[in-house]
Amino acid sequence: MEMLHNEKYGVALQLAKKFVGKSAMRMTLMFVQHSADGTMVATDSHRLCRIKNIHGFDKDYLVNPLTFEVATGDYPKVDKVMPSFEKATISLNEEQIKLWLQIHKSLNQIAKATKAGKTVTLRMSENGFEIELDGTEVKMTAPCELYEFQNVPYVVYSIEYVRDALEMHEKLGTKALFIQIASATQPILLTDNMRLETMVLPVRRH
Repeated sequence: MEMLHNEKYGVALQLAKKFVGKSAMRMTLMFVQHSADGTMVATDSHRLCRIKNIHGFDKDYLVNPLTFEVATGDYPKVDKVMPSFEKATISLNEEQIKLWLQIHKSLNQIAKATKAGKTVTLRMSENGFEIELDGTEVKMTAPCELYEFQNVPYVVYSIEYVRDALEMHEKLGTKALFIQIASATQPILLTDNMRLETMVLPVRRH
């Protein structure tokens, strides 16, 4: 017997639930795109995941990760919004990915308990970086394999969105994660530079 999909397909589809849209106004975004080349894409227009060589469909299909309904239709072209990787601001190894995931889970719990905002500010300088829970005095540092200041002093992002991106990398077995932060307004790219890319739009501070 030969399996149609990659062994991690079930896990990937479960994780993709968090990336799909929730509004029937944009029905297509409630589905996960399966391209004939084996790539899976999910987005709600605020965050996105793209996984290569994960399924075995030989045609383009849309799959609802909640109902498993299979459909066909036009899915938005994501190549224009997905930034290409140029240089990592922060690089993490396998253990550090797990630690970052735990940190973001903890920050999310604190935010709920204190009724703080749902965002954090990642402050960066030549000397290092610090994660601040917006609306509180909570500040955290986090381990990394490599850090290179890119003249971007800060970026604000949704705790849940980055948590979910980290969870996808952790559960799909990413060994080395490269986080690219090009500016406070450009998409944050989290990639293994091989088969899994996740992207989160930052929160603009007015």
